[in-house]
Amino acid sequence: MKKIITSVQLILAVVILFTISGCAGDMTGVSRSQAGRGTGFDTLDLTIGVLPTSGSLNPDQNMYPGLASAMDRFQFFKSIEPVAAAPNKKFDILLVCEPPGFAPEIKALSGYSGKELFRKKITALYGSLGVPTAVRELAKAFAVGSPAYQEIIAEREINKRQLTLSPQGEKTAVSKIIPSDIDKPVFTAAEKVMGEGDVAIIIGLEQYQKLPASDYSYSDAILVKEYFLSLGIKERNIELLTNERATYSALRRSIEAWLPNRVNKKSRVFIYYSGHGSPDPATGEAYIVPYDGDPNYLTETGYPLKRLFEKLGKLDVSEIAIVLDSCFSGAGGRGVLAKGTRPLVLVADTGVLASNIAVLTATQGTQISTSSPEKGHGIFTYYFLKALKEGKKNIAEVYEYIRPQVEDEAKALNVQQSPSVNPVPAKLAGRFILRK
Repeated sequence: MKKIITSVQLILAVVILFTISGCAGDMTGVSRSQAGRGTGFDTLDLTIGVLPTSGSLNPDQNMYPGLASAMDRFQFFKSIEPVAAAPNKKFDILLVCEPPGFAPEIKALSGYSGKELFRKKITALYGSLGVPTAVRELAKAFAVGSPAYQEIIAEREINKRQLTLSPQGEKTAVSKIIPSDIDKPVFTAAEKVMGEGDVAIIIGLEQYQKLPASDYSYSDAILVKEYFLSLGIKERNIELLTNERATYSALRRSIEAWLPNRVNKKSRVFIYYSGHGSPDPATGEAYIVPYDGDPNYLTETGYPLKRLFEKLGKLDVSEIAIVLDSCFSGAGGRGVLAKGTRPLVLVADTGVLASNIAVLTATQGTQISTSSPEKGHGIFTYYFLKALKEGKKNIAEVYEYIRPQVEDEAKALNVQQSPSVNPVPAKLAGRFILRK
């Protein structure tokens, strides 16, 4: 009888040992050359940090190195490393395998917030079978387009926008990032109209060399880029210029050299600018103010809006949509004037637009473009992106949606602001499509 009990104990001990070793990543037969084959998964652009187990385990009993090995062999994720504690913003996802014993459990936390996003018990009799199953389910839970993936990407981008570095590695102050309901741009394949030949230039100037800040312009530009990546424009076809990278020479190079070399006859072009605008006090001509721009010397340091429209009008492309979250009256907000001058009543005409150009602007006439501390965005950009997220398909639909929204929001801030579009909506019907 004692022999029978001893045998049963031995069998149970072996089973528990196999289970623990399985969580430790005992995946004999899964070589690196076989990693991912036949799994149906592509490597995800997500980084993993593996936490030690909780409880009073000795270092040699921690299961996380073996789990890391198992994850590494499958290569479902971009990288995997051990890490000491959560949250840890160096990693997108933090894993922990606990407790030790017959039925360990894998948990996945956000590296940014520490929120639990995945939990799976390893219930297979042999751990060497249970771990691969759990790892596959983990990869499935974070597959591109899944709720967990979308949440991680949104948190990653918010974290990225919290701090930007200048080319010299110095910290550049930007407005605090405030999470909002437009921070997760995800569009399905059926909703996308943009593709290989489409191109965007996105400019966000919050910090200036000699001028007051334009609140939220940096983070707004970053978010606009995320939207147009999600809408189908390729990363290589998006030129992003922010703060000290958006100098006068950089703007000219991007608009007048980089862009013409990127487009073809079928290209759709999207231009976004958020930052200060300024009128020339002598002529009323409107200028985009670059990072190194000076309202006292606009003709030498500013980029004329008229020149922008003329250069874009010469491109042999399908359509060009221009979105300007700025104002050019000099009356305040995102408008500036030369020292000693007063806001202008009239801004000079920018000329006749080419037939394939539509311009959506944040203001009309002498109004100012403003931002919302509560939303953490320029109010025009906020409603522009919200319109896209809520299914508005083209510039005309976007305009009809955002005009009353922006007007009401601006009134709440004691400001008059009404977006404008050129040409008029009736001439835009069925054209300048941004999404399906």
